[in-house]
Amino acid sequence: MQETNTVTEAIAKDALSAVEFHPLHAEAISWGHCVSDVFAQPKSFIDRARISEEKRKSIHEALGGVSTVLLVSYWASDKNPERLAGFGKLYAFLVHPETFEVLLAEVSTWRS
Repeated sequence: MQETNTVTEAIAKDALSAVEFHPLHAEAISWGHCVSDVFAQPKSFIDRARISEEKRKSIHEALGGVSTVLLVSYWASDKNPERLAGFGKLYAFLVHPETFEVLLAEVSTWRS
């Protein structure tokens, strides 16, 4: 199991504010049920992401001398999911930990 690193409340608030004006954020919060998470991940997390090499390279360049990236996630579904029976969409944003610039925004699906 991959270990995730929690962030301070202030950093979480800044990261959530950073994605607030992204079009995918508006879509995420429009669902009947939406829960957000903010975690710090090692920069190597990007190497395992399913993105193009060009995008991966540009994200690494944007992160420069920092060792982590913030992962802002919105777990969305039509209603509050039943335990072990839910499904919906996952809205994920990679955010620079110092400038709070959104480096990547993606949508995928999730299922319990």
